[in-house]
Amino acid sequence: MSAVANGTVTLPSASRDGKSTPVSDTPRSIRHLAKGNIPGQRTLCAKEMSGEIVEVSHSTFFSTYAPFNPSPDVQVCLDALAKAKLITESRDRFVDCDVKPSTKFTREVAYEFLSQICAAISKAKVEGRKASCILEQKPDHVTESEIPGASHRVDGYFKPLKSTVPTDVMPKNTPTADNIANCEWKLRSTPKELVDNRRKIVSGAVHIMNNDVRRLFTYSITIEDESMTLWYWSRSHSAKSKPFDFTADVSTTVRAFASFIFASMEELGYDKSVQRRLDTAQANPQLCLVFRVQDRYFKTLRTMSEHLGICITGRSTRVFEVVEVKGFDDLTTLGKKTKILKDVWLDADAQTERQIQDAILQDLDTLSDKLISDGSLNSEHFHDVSEEEKKLVCDALHDRTYRDHFLTIDCDERGAQCKAIASDAVPAPGVFSPSLAVPFTVPASLSRADRSRSAQVPDGRSGSPRALCEEDTLGPPRSYVPKRQYRVVYNEVCQALHDVVDLKTVLQAMLDCLLVIQLLFLIGWVHRDISSGNLLWYSTAEGGRGILSDLEYAKKFNPDGEGSSDPKTGTPYFMAVEIQHQVYFNTTQSHQKRSIRDVRSGPTQNIGRKTNYQVIHNYEHDIESFFWLLLWTITARIDSEDLQAFAKPIFDHGPGHKSSRERILKSMGTASPQQLPELLPSSISIVAEYVDIFAHNLFLAYLDRGRNIGGLATYSTIYGSAREVLNACLDVADGPDVPPLILCFARQDMQSDQAGLPVPEARKRRLSQTEFDARLPALHCISAFFEPAVREHIAPCGLETSVSPLSVSLCLASASYPWAVAFPPYYSPSTSRTRLDLASLNHTLSPPRLNNGCAANKSTPVRLRTRRLFSLAPFIIPRRRWRSALYLSPMSRPCIKSYGSTPWSLTVSVGVSSYAGRLGALALLLFFASVSSIGIATYLLITSPETRPRNAAMDGSLMPEHGGLVVDVALSNHESLEFRSNERYLSYLPHSGFHNQRIAFENALILSRLLNRTLLVPPVRLGNMPIQYMAFDMLYPSLAVSGKEGLMHCSQLSTQLALPDECSTHLNFTHVSWRWLANLTSIEAEQRLLYQKDLTYPWLNGSSEGDIYVLKGTDPYSFRFVDYPIPPPKPGLRKYATMVAISELAASKAPLIQVGSLFGSSRLHLRHRPHRALRKRVREQMAFSNPLLQDIARVAASALGEVYLGAHIRVGDGHFKLLGEHNARLVWYKLLTRRLGLTLEEAFVLEQQIIPSAETEPPVLSQDRAAKWSYEVPPLQLFRAKLVCPRPLHTAPDLLRFNIPLFISTDAPEPHTDPLLALFHLTFPCTFFLSDILSSKIPVPANAVRWPGVAELAHLVSSYDGVPLKPFLLPFMDAVIVAHAWGVAGTDMSTFSGFVEDVLWRKYHGWDIVQRG
Repeated sequence: MSAVANGTVTLPSASRDGKSTPVSDTPRSIRHLAKGNIPGQRTLCAKEMSGEIVEVSHSTFFSTYAPFNPSPDVQVCLDALAKAKLITESRDRFVDCDVKPSTKFTREVAYEFLSQICAAISKAKVEGRKASCILEQKPDHVTESEIPGASHRVDGYFKPLKSTVPTDVMPKNTPTADNIANCEWKLRSTPKELVDNRRKIVSGAVHIMNNDVRRLFTYSITIEDESMTLWYWSRSHSAKSKPFDFTADVSTTVRAFASFIFASMEELGYDKSVQRRLDTAQANPQLCLVFRVQDRYFKTLRTMSEHLGICITGRSTRVFEVVEVKGFDDLTTLGKKTKILKDVWLDADAQTERQIQDAILQDLDTLSDKLISDGSLNSEHFHDVSEEEKKLVCDALHDRTYRDHFLTIDCDERGAQCKAIASDAVPAPGVFSPSLAVPFTVPASLSRADRSRSAQVPDGRSGSPRALCEEDTLGPPRSYVPKRQYRVVYNEVCQALHDVVDLKTVLQAMLDCLLVIQLLFLIGWVHRDISSGNLLWYSTAEGGRGILSDLEYAKKFNPDGEGSSDPKTGTPYFMAVEIQHQVYFNTTQSHQKRSIRDVRSGPTQNIGRKTNYQVIHNYEHDIESFFWLLLWTITARIDSEDLQAFAKPIFDHGPGHKSSRERILKSMGTASPQQLPELLPSSISIVAEYVDIFAHNLFLAYLDRGRNIGGLATYSTIYGSAREVLNACLDVADGPDVPPLILCFARQDMQSDQAGLPVPEARKRRLSQTEFDARLPALHCISAFFEPAVREHIAPCGLETSVSPLSVSLCLASASYPWAVAFPPYYSPSTSRTRLDLASLNHTLSPPRLNNGCAANKSTPVRLRTRRLFSLAPFIIPRRRWRSALYLSPMSRPCIKSYGSTPWSLTVSVGVSSYAGRLGALALLLFFASVSSIGIATYLLITSPETRPRNAAMDGSLMPEHGGLVVDVALSNHESLEFRSNERYLSYLPHSGFHNQRIAFENALILSRLLNRTLLVPPVRLGNMPIQYMAFDMLYPSLAVSGKEGLMHCSQLSTQLALPDECSTHLNFTHVSWRWLANLTSIEAEQRLLYQKDLTYPWLNGSSEGDIYVLKGTDPYSFRFVDYPIPPPKPGLRKYATMVAISELAASKAPLIQVGSLFGSSRLHLRHRPHRALRKRVREQMAFSNPLLQDIARVAASALGEVYLGAHIRVGDGHFKLLGEHNARLVWYKLLTRRLGLTLEEAFVLEQQIIPSAETEPPVLSQDRAAKWSYEVPPLQLFRAKLVCPRPLHTAPDLLRFNIPLFISTDAPEPHTDPLLALFHLTFPCTFFLSDILSSKIPVPANAVRWPGVAELAHLVSSYDGVPLKPFLLPFMDAVIVAHAWGVAGTDMSTFSGFVEDVLWRKYHGWDIVQRG
């Protein structure tokens, strides 16, 4: 929600004085913006920055670009190094690097000695200076940022001794704000290594300049072998030194390090006029920025808009909502009125916005005085203008109401200036190119430094804007003008039109601004940057008014001015076609002007052709921008995919968008109106006719004017024509059933591949109340996920626009719609999370105001409980923005006042604002805790242990008791293993969780078959107490004592009593046999298996040396077994320490071969086809075949409608918990792309509609070459299940596919409310979990068999230890149901998910399994 600026980086014209002498006009080109992870866009960053860099000698770098030139102090630093014995006695080499690093070292960590050198230099006694920073090297360390989009791991960086971030909120990792100069090292100096190094530092520099508002410029250092290069980055241009040998040129190296170590923070690029502070005045402290503008101080409240580009050069506009405070260290507010602060970089000699606005207002005042004194105006400006329009213009001039349509500047100030370009600098356009093109030898021209960017054009003409950084083309050198920081504070806090969701308001604002543009015409000014971000709406008690802002491009119109090829960024969505093309329209045609009452005329022809004329921005170009803004508003901002598809080729940044825009302007009046009215909602379809008339009259004016761009009479009628169209549209927008506009950004800092769809904000920030409210009508997903009955609940009582949608969602939650609600957060850099802002609860939870006679008449009790992370309500809370939220379930409803039978407004107030209140809350909490404790103690005292049903018997001979059902888990009945003297055996040690045991068992089956040995099969240990891997000599005794022998009495004890120590973990694990889970009949027919009753290995104690051949491992990857001759070892790291040939192992005559761990999918490396076929057969037999599991899966599949999707999502423990959000998002993308046929881009658009997030691009899905598939989306009728789904079904045709039932297997503790699964709930309305099946929430079809085993599941006990089996079977039931799905997706790096996808799913569907390893 921008108040003044659209956040784009646009460079102002070098001259804005309006003199009659020719001045440079500025066509603008499109610049790429940061849309995701910056390291992932290094190539694009390099391309954008290629044309921005000059090269200088290292001596020039020190004198012009370095923080300061420490030449006189080098000797002192060398003395410090000599004292520390870090340089040789001759002082010409470093002790730790006296030769080329590549000849001495093998890894980049070899450069760690540089940190020691810098530490020694920092101790030198440099006159008048002290050390301010130090070099740190943490190659595996990720810096922490205030904005998303980077995961930089830099080899080294200079870090300030005193952090720029307040200590109270210091993050765990080094903040990007403290990265003074990022460093990258390479031991090789090949072109590939050189380019990789440079692309890393340029992407790092881009992110530093984007992230840190305080940064005026920054530095980098690269080393390739012995070659060091210094880099300087600024908003004007960037520079690199010529490389030098840092190992041989010790003096220059020390000079470089000293220039950083002893520089002040200002010399290092930090702006002293802005500081980070922790605002402790609020109930919850917040990190903020404090700006100083003309000795006044302004504290930031939130970011309004922000340009985050991938090219450092430019304006870098940032806009904040601020409040005035007393000073940097005294954040006491001065008044309650908030203001807008814009921070921007302008050409050093460019006029400021205040100067431009003052000049415009002075010219308007002069014209007003002339009108009052003369009673008339220049007749040429009113040629063929109606009397009504003349009166409108003259009234505005007479009353001077035009001042209301400009922003009021409170104060402004010019800030620091970038360094000027060095006199001997030469452009280095190929610096990031793999070809490493030779840089120009022509010095950069200083004589043209008064122009912004390149003004040198072949033939002296204005060419079409080219891409900024074409690495494959070395264009002519250009000049670089220094830039100066500029800050301006405005009194009005406005809404940019792309934030306004009411069509009528947008049109009214456009009409107000059109009047201002017409007044500019009268005084000879052009605005040159009309956009949705520069036209604002200012709400007042009387209603509001439109405001024209962002005047940096405005200038006096001069038809004789020179065009320029200077490529500047702007707002291409609304740019005039002639300006974009740099080509005038053809003037050979003649057409008649049309009005609203006219019928459509015939087609136009011959739109434009190349000419040698210079294209100058004229008055009509501003009006054409109004046309594009109107067309964009009624297409891209209407909630219709057809309209957005219509808008996409027009408002796109792709290579074909210019021709699409030309065709639109050309075809309006012919083909287009036959399409657009059919796409628009019927209530506004007539607007298509008006837009058509607008385009036709614009084009006619272009043709009639021809090359006479200085003829004022040729412009006079276009304003009235545009006003007629906007007024007609306004009348339509004032009618009934006008759809709301969706939130949509055309600002260049918020580009989206899909025109008209919401995109995430750039910097972590608090949402304003208006933005909070705007989410309710704005986002597309409301129509998809709100059932009609809910909308009917909302409709009777109209909420005023100021009411937060929080009230609506609370109302819905109380009506059994379990969505969540939350409150505006504040950002905490110390955790990179968002915390609950309790101070705002009273405001946010205030009762909504009702109108239309609605009254509140009854209440319902309240019970609230907190949930973390983010809400399930997509229109309220963006994902990843919330750490705490107030969750409302149907069983915990707030106090609701109802209108009739409809629960409506929240009246409970949450939040504590005083000490007494907090004390009372604590007393209340202690009271409830005491009562609960007494109640629990009483219950335990009066409850008899005998009342608990016994679920087990003793000594392994179990009898059903109290409904218990004994299950034979197929363990061996032999007290001891029966060895045969003529038989040879193989044994192994299992460990870890179930699937690690399964993989080890598969490998053991294969290996024993290849060795022709009987396999001793240990039981499976199930539960949450796995035996973790240990070295062989520790693992087998641990396994031996891990059983339950002698503990069978534990099954008879009541858990309501304190259990003896030996029984404390009895229920946490159990043993079953592999043959109880899987059908091993075919395997047993080919090889002998001898099942162990327990995990003891008595043969390892006391056996003679020749009886057992033992392979003892000291780590999990000690041995790998291969079926081919072992090749000579290769240098480098290997996963497995020792290769063992299976043929050599088969030659062993020992009766028993005992190995340690066999876990690992690649443990057996098999090349022979028969061996691979054996592995395939073994793995196929590992599919669960337990009758109980299969019966439950079949009936579940029948209940789900046979055709359903399955997802296996691990988020509950270990690294899966840490990566839960990422992994869940990947599974969602797999379902949509690999199963339902969406492209990644389509899935990303849908994700942003459902839950807007900080992600700016879809994730990268790894290509699984081992598991290739090709599936078609099933016909819709196959999954029109007759289920009662938890959420309303989709009705939009393109969303029907998501009505397919989805079964999710997950280890999330509360999957129905876990925010990590919200994306699945909101995409698939028929989402179910195992708990739904077990609780019979999914009705069983009439023709299906009864739920076998479900009713008895709670009573199943093991024949081994009497432990209930249900907890251990649930994950298997989950997996089997998922595997029966039509399509599945699992969690990356999960062996369980891999087993489901590779084996179970394919086996159950009759397909070949996937072999890995």
